[in-house]
Order: sequence, then structure tokens, then C-alpha cells
Amino acid sequence: MATIVTATWIGSISVFLWGTLALLTKLTSGGIPEFQLMSMTFGIAFLLMCVRWFLAGHSGTRYISQPPLAWCIGVGGLFGYHFAYFKAMTLAPAIEVSLLAYLWPLFIVLMSSLLPGESLRKPHILGASLALVGCWVLIGRNSAGFTVGNIGGYAVAFSCALIWSSY
Repeated sequence: MATIVTATWIGSISVFLWGTLALLTKLTSGGIPEFQLMSMTFGIAFLLMCVRWFLAGHSGTRYISQPPLAWCIGVGGLFGYHFAYFKAMTLAPAIEVSLLAYLWPLFIVLMSSLLPGESLRKPHILGASLALVGCWVLIGRNSAGFTVGNIGGYAVAFSCALIWSSY
């Protein structure tokens, strides 16, 4: 039971942090360069992990022994996504950036059809279509919509979704 409570607590904190990412990024008003913002946030995360490892009675060095490809994928995925997200937030409005960046679940569904023994079936296409219609409804009702002047930010936000779904 304690494991379930701990997992729920950790999951709740993660959802809270994930939900505040756009707000906290926009509060910087683009005043902090993307790489500095990434180093600050990942630095805080590292310090918190060091505290956790210290309380658990080890140094965390046992996690370093991963294959080089795992390090490349992990670091590339995490840093690539967050750099693109922070950059997109400086180039376009938060609502549109968030809608595009959070298309990653849709891409995971569509790209899962590329796995061995899988294929793109009608439920995949129906779910993807419903997701896109939902985005269209949200954009049409709650914002000024996509504008040509922000196309660079939209492209970077779209790459966020591709990076995260590939990761």
C-alpha cells in the first residue's frame, strides 16, 4: 500500500510540474536564453536527485553504466524536446505551441503502426482524426488562431512533438 501511495504522490507532483511548464516558461518572457533555462531546470532536477540518492544511502553512480546508445537517446530526447519547447515558447503564443507540442501522443499512436507486426488500423485513424478535430475546435474557439508571423515557432513546437514521440 505504501508503494501505491508513494507512486501516486510522485505522479501527482509530475503532473503538476508538467502542467505548469508553459506558465513558468512564459513567465520568463524570453529573458532567459533556452540553453540557460535548460541548464537551470536540469541542474535543479539533478540536485534533487542527489538529495534523494543521499537519503537512500548511495551516490547514484550505479546508474551511469548504461550503453552509449541509451545515453544518446536519453540525453538527445530530453534535451532536444525541452530546447525545442523553450524556443517555441519564445517564438509563438503559448496556446498554439502547447497544442502542437502535445501532439506527441497522437504521433505515438500513428508511429506504433511502424513497429514489427503492427499496422495502421481504422481505430488509429479515427483516434488521430478526433484529436485533430479537437485541436481545431480549441484553436477556433479560444485563441486568435494560427498566424503566418509565428510559423517558425509553430515549426519548432511541431518538432517538439516529433522529438518526444520518437524518444
